[in-house]
Amino acid sequence: MIFVYPITIPPSTPKASAVVVTMPLAAGTIKRVNVQFPSGVVGLAFVSITLGLNQVFPQNPDQAFTASGETIFWDEEFPLLQEPYTLTAYGWNNDAVNAHTITLRFIIESGAAAPDLAGEVAKLLGSAATA
Repeated sequence: MIFVYPITIPPSTPKASAVVVTMPLAAGTIKRVNVQFPSGVVGLAFVSITLGLNQVFPQNPDQAFTASGETIFWDEEFPLLQEPYTLTAYGWNNDAVNAHTITLRFIIESGAAAPDLAGEVAKLLGSAATA
């Protein structure tokens, strides 16, 4: 499965007021990630990706992706096994004149979701109380 999310970041968008894009995905393993920057960005627009409260791409939380006329890509083994199967992108733009659209792509290999452990425990506790 391939998921594509373009993120358009208006001019003069500070990191403190980043554009936030929720990216619903599917259960499985992220096998490849692409972060495409069009020509003209010249290192002025940035994007980072989180899972919940943790930044996962790039992994060092004090950094973000930026480029110009380049697609940053890598192979990955990142499991998405528990709901919600959602990543969040944060984008900001130091360019005072131009908006920039950065395109994120995720290739996911289908996989079984993890069992609902809390639900299973509740069922077991419920059946133990009636026995």
